[in-house]
Amino acid sequence: MSFKSLIERLNYLHEFSAIPYFIQIPSLLLGIPKEPTKLHVSQCIEQAMSANIIEALHYFLPQQFLDHLEEQKLLERESFRLGYQLLLYLLVRKYKPDVFVETGVARGVTSAYILCAMRENARGHLYSIDLPAKLACTESDTSGNKQIYQLADGQIHHDYEVGYLVPEYLKDSWTLILGDARQELPQLLDKLGQVDIFLHDSLHTYDHMMLEYQTAYPHIVEGGLLLSDDVLWNRAFYDFCKNQEKKPIIYRTLGILSK
Repeated sequence: MSFKSLIERLNYLHEFSAIPYFIQIPSLLLGIPKEPTKLHVSQCIEQAMSANIIEALHYFLPQQFLDHLEEQKLLERESFRLGYQLLLYLLVRKYKPDVFVETGVARGVTSAYILCAMRENARGHLYSIDLPAKLACTESDTSGNKQIYQLADGQIHHDYEVGYLVPEYLKDSWTLILGDARQELPQLLDKLGQVDIFLHDSLHTYDHMMLEYQTAYPHIVEGGLLLSDDVLWNRAFYDFCKNQEKKPIIYRTLGILSK
């Protein structure tokens, strides 16, 4: 296979190149199909859609939570995130954390999955820290019907109540802290002492991600987990793992580091 032919097979339909994935995991090269990747990816998408993978949720989630997802139309709007959210749900079910700390809540979909798993475990408490987008934004557009806020890392948010998609029946195990993680996270961790799982999903700049990792990691119990979403945005997660001399697991955009 010529180099030019190889590069052609690494180009996806979306704006991002697949090359960084192959640099991180060279063994993926062995799975390159004979036909161009554009065709291969489109076929995979069609097969996944026809399989109606959403039906598999009934094997994992309680009916009350499924009803909530359907009522809020989250099975449709969040279909591209279902694998990520189900993985978090299953991690909580497996590890049964007593203390889970996350930064970045937004509408609260991920928080709801975590809390649902804790309810099924009959144990655990989730502490969530988030700064409302209208306070965290670097740019905003409030001229139209929808108020739009852009964060320093390029994330776009609308004006909504933080965590509004967390159902009421799950809130007994939830503490929501509205504030800047740079101040709130150290204070919370000092108060808690130790945590079983930490999840970063707030501002995805290199400096902020590294700050949260360095702040949270000493408080994670041995055998606990440091999780980070959107680890492909920059090298913060990879550099942190390298500094700890640990090898992480990457699932799509979720980084998983076991302490």
